[in-house]
Amino acid sequence: MATNTSHYLMDNSKKIVADLILASLSDLSIAPKDEAELHKNIVKTFTKPPAKSGELALGCFVFAQAGLLPKGTPPAAFAPKLQAAIQARLQSHPSADIERCEAAGPYVNFHLTGANLASVIPAILTGDYLSAVPPTKEKVMIEYSQPNTHKAFHVGHMRNAALGDCLVRLYEQCGHEVVAANYFGDEGAHVAKCLWYLQRKMKEEPDFKLEGVDEVTRGEWLGGLYSTAVAELDLATLTSLPYAGIVGAKVLNIEKHPNPEAPSNWNVVTLEVANNEKRTVVCGGIGYNVGDIVAYTPLGAKLKGNEVTAVDKMGVASEGVMMAEKELGIEREEKPADKAKLSATEAHQQTQKQRQDKKQVEKKPAEKPAEKKAEAAPAKQAEKGAKKENKGKTVSDAASQQIFILPADVPLGMEAVEYGRLSDAKIPKDVKVMDEHNRRKSEVKATLLAMESLEPNITQLWAITKEWSLKEFRAIYNWLNVRFDHEFFESEVSEESRQMVLEYHEKGVLQKDKGAIGADLNKFGLGYCIVLKSDGAGLYSTKDLALAQRKFKKFGIEKSLYVVDAAQTLHFKQVFKILELMGYEQAKNCTHLPYGQVVLPSGRMKSRVFGSVILFSQLKEMLGKDIYDNFLSKFATGVDTKADPAKGTSTSKPVDVWPAEEIEEAKRIISVATIKYGMLNHDTAKDIVFILEEWTAKSGNTGPYMLYAYARTQAIEREVKPLLTGQGKVDFTLLNSETEKAALVNLHEFWSVVESCTARNNPSGLCNYVHEVAKAFSAWYASGQSVVNAETEDLRVTRLEFVKANGRVIQKCLQLLGIKTLDRM
Repeated sequence: MATNTSHYLMDNSKKIVADLILASLSDLSIAPKDEAELHKNIVKTFTKPPAKSGELALGCFVFAQAGLLPKGTPPAAFAPKLQAAIQARLQSHPSADIERCEAAGPYVNFHLTGANLASVIPAILTGDYLSAVPPTKEKVMIEYSQPNTHKAFHVGHMRNAALGDCLVRLYEQCGHEVVAANYFGDEGAHVAKCLWYLQRKMKEEPDFKLEGVDEVTRGEWLGGLYSTAVAELDLATLTSLPYAGIVGAKVLNIEKHPNPEAPSNWNVVTLEVANNEKRTVVCGGIGYNVGDIVAYTPLGAKLKGNEVTAVDKMGVASEGVMMAEKELGIEREEKPADKAKLSATEAHQQTQKQRQDKKQVEKKPAEKPAEKKAEAAPAKQAEKGAKKENKGKTVSDAASQQIFILPADVPLGMEAVEYGRLSDAKIPKDVKVMDEHNRRKSEVKATLLAMESLEPNITQLWAITKEWSLKEFRAIYNWLNVRFDHEFFESEVSEESRQMVLEYHEKGVLQKDKGAIGADLNKFGLGYCIVLKSDGAGLYSTKDLALAQRKFKKFGIEKSLYVVDAAQTLHFKQVFKILELMGYEQAKNCTHLPYGQVVLPSGRMKSRVFGSVILFSQLKEMLGKDIYDNFLSKFATGVDTKADPAKGTSTSKPVDVWPAEEIEEAKRIISVATIKYGMLNHDTAKDIVFILEEWTAKSGNTGPYMLYAYARTQAIEREVKPLLTGQGKVDFTLLNSETEKAALVNLHEFWSVVESCTARNNPSGLCNYVHEVAKAFSAWYASGQSVVNAETEDLRVTRLEFVKANGRVIQKCLQLLGIKTLDRM
């Protein structure tokens, strides 16, 4: 990214120091072959020294690389000689810019004068230094937020909104014309599920009226319907054993596979399915014994979408499949021997708990009574063989072979789902569980087809409820102070995307395979990407291709940035590659910005699981209460009370009473600062754990602390203003303390941080920077260098300029992070 030299005032200091170094080399009788090149390399080589060691550091390696050091002289031995020569020059020719230098190992550290460092103050206060670069760079579209209608907006959505909004501000600061875009997922299966359940509710509750839903929370209400619909479509809502196609079968006999070349863990198992019907299965699983009732997928049933048929396994016909726990998505802590002690409901509940905890545990072999040891021997041997074959694999690999043992009282041949039928499932007794489950899924499919065919009633309901979601989303964006210049909708590009796929299939860019159209990207290491299913339905990739085409043609953008979570990384690599194959040159300038998830201390959030997320309304309420209690309540009462837990006492003092409107607006600003800063103050690639108490802390690297830091600068300005006589003159030579110089060095780094964060699409560095500015200013404030009680009027007005400059930089950084400031807190 090109830089604006007027923003790099420290470069002038580097050139001045480089001039002094070259003159000192001459004093040491060292003459470089190309003085201009060496000067350039010296300026490029300067680094920042450790705290309290100066403002610029030069490693003497640069002279070794230029072949200027005497033979056998290492940089660490040369540094003191160079320092002495420089110091001698400073004594004979005092500099207004360089105070002194010191040798430190192979480095020479330079202490600049306060007046030199303070050159940034006038530039800041006139606005020139902090102003945005004129928009002369490439036009960029930043697409972010992208919520789904008919789902609730929750704390996890905040990261995308904060990140996208900050990038819009950073790119504009660096001279780009930016189009901020949103892309709403307003069609598809999730909408169909929500509307299916809403129609069911309207049918079952005659008194229910759409207009009766609270206008303020209609969007979240729809999200609740969606979550309920997902639960209603989950087989686990109807049965404690939600394993479709599985029946109970009893193990009658276990023998070692007769083929000596068969894997050591293969056994030939005889099962009784029902009515003395027997089946032979070749099984490589472990943890089962004669007499166990195992989960069995019979011939003719569907497994992973395919019909189960007899398969020859090295000379033995295997009739069906004995199911392993992992194949059924089961994760347990208990040993197989304990399984029979669990009821069907308890077994499923424990599985669900394990899924939530994300624990993977090793399944140990069952221990059977002594009289069954002989019968169990082949299975035990298989288990040993499995362990041997799994040597070097993870625990979860070995555990994946554990066969699922059903409760001992499961009737043979009965479907597991029917055995686990829940009494509160509200299914008529004469209706089977799977029939009810399939009926619900069929109704959702019919709802989706009705939407796609624009059936009037469902289309009207979709339009009404979609607007509910959009109205709520826009209110949230307004609260967050994020902007969008254009809104895209998934429904707008559906037909357009299908036609685009057909066009490029005709051109030979895309291929048809088994009725579906896609792109073979294997030679690029990206696999095969289907863009149109065999039934003509589009996918996310289909619509993203058409959306990109719109961006290129309608908006004339040169760079397109997609702010979407890391789970979609492969998706965007495939989309960008297909765009390239289609001939879009802009494809090379399409960038996916992946980011980590926002998780709770309890684990991941899922919008489809009711109660597992913090909804926006809940977040807003939690933030508001915490911030009012800890920051603002004193301004409502006019009394600031501080407790001393150690002494068991408290002290009170009067404070200004704020108008109710100011308190409310301050609560919003601090809330937004808390959530935005917390979301941005992490590397984009890493997950974030949302902990409210940490994010609202008054100290540390938090949004509220940054607001406090800025408000302190404003409080000083207000306090000093009545004391100014107009006689004082600004004299930056008075700013020469270590804390002042440390703070001034930070101010010089504003543009290097901003441009680096923009180039990397990662605002976390800006959070770290403003925190350093705030800390340095706080250290200066704590050092007792008062503005109000300054010894002279000149010192007072000079320090006031210093305070103002720090405040303006903190304010500008927060503005780029999308955070408004408060003049008092």
